[in-house]
Amino acid sequence: MKREDIIKPENKVYSRPRLLDKNVMHYCPGCSHGVVHKLVAEVIEELGLEEDAIGIAPVGCSVFAYNYIDCDWIEAAHGRAPALATAVSRLHPSKVVFTYQGDGDLAAIGSAETIHACTRGENIVVIMINNGIYGMTGGQYSPMTPYPSKASTAQYTTFEYPFDVCELVKGAGATYVARSTTYHINLTQKLIEEAILHKGFSFVEVIAQCPTNFGKRNKMGSPYDMLMMQKEMAVTVQQAETMTREELAAWVEEALGLPGNYVRWLAGAGPETIHRVAVCGGAGADFLGNAKALGCEAYITGDVRHHEYLEAAGMGLLLMDAGHFATEDIAMPG
Repeated sequence: MKREDIIKPENKVYSRPRLLDKNVMHYCPGCSHGVVHKLVAEVIEELGLEEDAIGIAPVGCSVFAYNYIDCDWIEAAHGRAPALATAVSRLHPSKVVFTYQGDGDLAAIGSAETIHACTRGENIVVIMINNGIYGMTGGQYSPMTPYPSKASTAQYTTFEYPFDVCELVKGAGATYVARSTTYHINLTQKLIEEAILHKGFSFVEVIAQCPTNFGKRNKMGSPYDMLMMQKEMAVTVQQAETMTREELAAWVEEALGLPGNYVRWLAGAGPETIHRVAVCGGAGADFLGNAKALGCEAYITGDVRHHEYLEAAGMGLLLMDAGHFATEDIAMPG
C-alpha cells in the first residue's frame, strides 16, 4: 500500500478546527486555555454557528482569545463580560453570545454582573475557566483557590475556603449549570455544546490547571501531574449517586481538606435542628467559651481558622451557611 492510498479524505480521523487560528498562543507551557479554546472552536464549527457566535473576552489570561478563535469578539473590562454579553444578546437575540472568563474575573471582580445576569435570565452562555488563581495579574489568590494554598497574596497559604460558583448561579436563577475538567475533554465538549443549545442562562465551569502561578507555588508537579490530579479528584454525578453520604463526605474531606464537622453536617450526618447558634462576635477561646457556656451548639463565622477552636470546644462550624438548618433561637454572646 502506498502513502497516497492512505492519505485520503475518507481516511482522515482528525482535523484541526477551521475556527482555531494558527496564531502561536501566548499561554504558558502546560496551560489549559488552549485545550478549552479548541473545544469551543470545535463545538461552534460542528453546530454551524461560525457566523452567529459572538464571544466576550474580558481581562485575564484569555484576554487575547479573539486571536485564536475565528468568530466575532468584543473586549470587556475586567469582570464585566456578563453585562456586555447581556447588551449584545438583547441587540442580537438570534446570535449565540458567550463569555470566556477566568475564576478571578468572574467569581471576584465580576460576581455582581454574573449574579444579576442569572437573576434576569439572560440568554447567554458563561464559560468559567477555574484554575484556582489569578494567572495574568501575578498569582493572587481568587475566591476559587483551594484551601490551604499559597499565592502571591497568601505567602503562608490561604485561610478561607473557595465557594461553589455552580451552586451560586443555580440559586441566582441559571437554568443550565455544569462542571467538568480539562482532563475529561469529551464531557467538557458535550457540556459546552449543551450550554450553547440551551435557551436561557447557561453556565459551564471547567476545572483547569495553571502550572506557572498555582502549580509551582504549591509544588503540584508537572502539567501532566496536575491533569492526573483532576482525574483522581473528580467524581461524576453518576459516581456520586452510587456513594453513600458518608462515603461522599469522606471523599470531600480528603480531597478538599474541609473540617470534619463541616463536611459531615453538609452530608446530613449532623443534627437536624441546631437549637442555639453563636453568630458574629470575636474570635478565640474566650469568645467560644462564652458561647459554649450559653449552650450554643454551633458557631457561624466567615473565618475558617476558627475550626481549630471549635473542635476543641466540641462545637460545630457553619461557615455562614445556617440556611442548611432550622434554628429555634440565636444567641449572641458578647
